[in-house]
Amino acid sequence: MYQIYINNRVISLSDDLEKYSVQKYRLFYKYNEASGLSEAIISFINSDNTPSLFVYHTNMQELWEEFRKIFRVIEAAGGLVWNKAGRFLAIKRFGKWDLPKGKKNEEESTEICAIREVSEECGINEPEIKNLLGITYHIYFLKGKPVLKETSWFEMFHNGPDRLIPQTGEDITEARWFNPDKVSVITKNTYPSIIDVLEKARIITR
Repeated sequence: MYQIYINNRVISLSDDLEKYSVQKYRLFYKYNEASGLSEAIISFINSDNTPSLFVYHTNMQELWEEFRKIFRVIEAAGGLVWNKAGRFLAIKRFGKWDLPKGKKNEEESTEICAIREVSEECGINEPEIKNLLGITYHIYFLKGKPVLKETSWFEMFHNGPDRLIPQTGEDITEARWFNPDKVSVITKNTYPSIIDVLEKARIITR
């Protein structure tokens, strides 16, 4: 299953009908052809009052490939960084808690991108990648057109000084180390995709 967020709204793509429930998803669409899928997705994106859409098809690979064709796709990478004291790093951008991330340059690997973005946005020396946590997806508008951002998230370890320098030029107003038992400060004011990353890192359970 793929979960794609548009602010606090969600599109779920699945080949498993058992994951669909009327209570969880407001709209249901069964894939038949590419043009119909595009119409359904664009209609949902433009319907701000509809919170969720479940899209079903027996072939998950085909469904995902056709879904991606609807958008300009931008690749990004970021990290969930731990320090020696067992605390993790979060940033505040545009008034919401987030994790450091950014767009991938064409010549970069996702790993190099993630290390660069964490280093630049938080002012720390290059952290060490431990493992890939997963990929999140969200849709936003660029020059009036919907864009699909695919962000690869890596779990990292920082062995240097705890001093952080938020990159204010990227609208980051705060960077802070959090004890896992204080994660509610973040979950009360963050994005659904960040909740997913925190869950993958086993900081929270749902």
